[in-house]
Amino acid sequence: MEGFRLELYDCCEISIGNTDFRIFFISNMFSESQEWNSPQHFHLFCECHYLKEGEILVETDAQRIAIRAECLCALPANLKHKITAAGHVRRISFYVTISRNKESENDTFSAYSGLFKTQVPIVCEGVNEGFQYMLGLLQKGTAGFLFETKIKHLFALALTEMLEKCNGEQDFQKSGNSMEYGEQTKLKIEDILLNTFSMKQDLQLEDLARHLCLSPRQTSRLVKNLFNRSFRDVKNERYMEEAKRLMADSAYSLREIAELLGYGSYNGFYKAFRLYAGISPEEYRESL
Repeated sequence: MEGFRLELYDCCEISIGNTDFRIFFISNMFSESQEWNSPQHFHLFCECHYLKEGEILVETDAQRIAIRAECLCALPANLKHKITAAGHVRRISFYVTISRNKESENDTFSAYSGLFKTQVPIVCEGVNEGFQYMLGLLQKGTAGFLFETKIKHLFALALTEMLEKCNGEQDFQKSGNSMEYGEQTKLKIEDILLNTFSMKQDLQLEDLARHLCLSPRQTSRLVKNLFNRSFRDVKNERYMEEAKRLMADSAYSLREIAELLGYGSYNGFYKAFRLYAGISPEEYRESL
């Protein structure tokens, strides 16, 4: 599965019932494209699209669903999917995570949690009049001191409709061959750690948090729970294991490997590898 890098989104927080949600969105409201062909990927958050114009095709391992204009589509967390569109598409795209749950259990939290247990996209056709009205207000102007209030109302309406749809569906079944949430999450973090862009940019905890749409504190706690090690230790281990893999390929010099892994100097790579493996990079390569 190809890697996927999150583009820069704005963020707001809304409350529904006893649950606070964090919404990531593109600030210019509508994004437009003539062609759209994403690689297969998955997220640790819920990915949503409201289609104003055009049609997109969402493909999962189990089904293909056409999403048409005036429809809201929610792709559950950890659902492997790809999206394609052949013609003009105009859409609002946003990502949703829970930032705080004020009670151990409540209806809102339970409905959203259902998105972590299903492998089925959720499609709301003909969204409610309140959403359409608020969308019309926002289209008249995306500036001014009321913009943030309007955008929060819009996403609250969209999310409420999505949660009601999810809560009303009783036949959502977790795919029998799907991995558990923890396994999916670990794979996603490792994918981010080892993609070429992350290596060359020396991925930091704050960068990983932006990819996952979480705060640095939440990300640090998540990594600790999943790997039983700190982010720094997990990152170093993944990079050193990748260095070993690259050393087995004689096409790369040791200095090229250091550069591929994002080290500013060979000396920094040498020290890190020796500390990790107990021998120098030269000694390791000679032992192969």
